[in-house]
Amino acid sequence: EISEKVKGILRSLFIGSWQSEPHQQQQNPAERHYQTIKNRTNVVLDRSGAPAYMWLLALQYVCFLLNHCYDSSIGAIPLSLHSGTTIDTSILLRFHFYQKVYYQLEETDFPSGSKEALGYMAGFSEHVGHQMCYKVLTTDTFKILHRSSLRPCTDDDANRRVV
Repeated sequence: EISEKVKGILRSLFIGSWQSEPHQQQQNPAERHYQTIKNRTNVVLDRSGAPAYMWLLALQYVCFLLNHCYDSSIGAIPLSLHSGTTIDTSILLRFHFYQKVYYQLEETDFPSGSKEALGYMAGFSEHVGHQMCYKVLTTDTFKILHRSSLRPCTDDDANRRVV
């Protein structure tokens, strides 16, 4: 494959020649980025205490963070470089992945029902609602809801009807 005769045939037919290193068949330049995303997803799952079934939401969360934070290898914020605009990172500062939150319910029974329910912050809603819209995993049905009216679930400010 690398003889002069083969090289001559490839040149005359305008066919590119590609050789890989022995025992290094993963020549995909994006493979290193996949490895980084997978490692950071494992860190997010480990540190947040999220169950294993949350892996896809954690992966999306990590990709969102990496796209919105400064990358020293390209010398810029990836989304800012892509779009040419300044990226608003305030959504990243309010909650962390798998944090217990209270979200606002659409319909409640007055006066017996609370206007809030308990859930977990599971990511950011990029294409739903405005810029401060989050994905919330409900604790009762395990469905993803898109909500912007969230508040953290703390012992100091607990909703006694929900807990």
